[in-house]
Amino acid sequence: MPPQSELCPHSQFKQVIRSAFDAAYRRAWYWQRTRQGQQIRRVRQRTVEPVFGSLLQHYGLRRANTKGQAAAHKAMLLSAVAYNLEELLKHQPKRVVSLALALQPASLRLLKRSFEPYLSEKHLLAEYSLN
Repeated sequence: MPPQSELCPHSQFKQVIRSAFDAAYRRAWYWQRTRQGQQIRRVRQRTVEPVFGSLLQHYGLRRANTKGQAAAHKAMLLSAVAYNLEELLKHQPKRVVSLALALQPASLRLLKRSFEPYLSEKHLLAEYSLN
């Protein structure tokens, strides 16, 4: 590596230019050091970042294997929908079947009349008939 005098000939010390956004980076850094910034960071770590971690690890979003930003956006949306459905299935109530069994025969006849147009096949109507 060449000596410092060759790298920066008119300077007494090395200068590192970070970026045009250095002021914004510093503001964000100072904001994260405040009490309110730390609270927001903790909430984000519990809610948002695990989702991104799951999408990266389990849903293959480390790379977008698509052409174009619109296709990558669609892939991200589909992965987010899959993640949300998976989370929704974890929180489904377990006792739904017992509520359906508790219906009275009159309620069952009403349900049958409501869904009769959709059950046009004869074998389906015979299976659910309440004669």
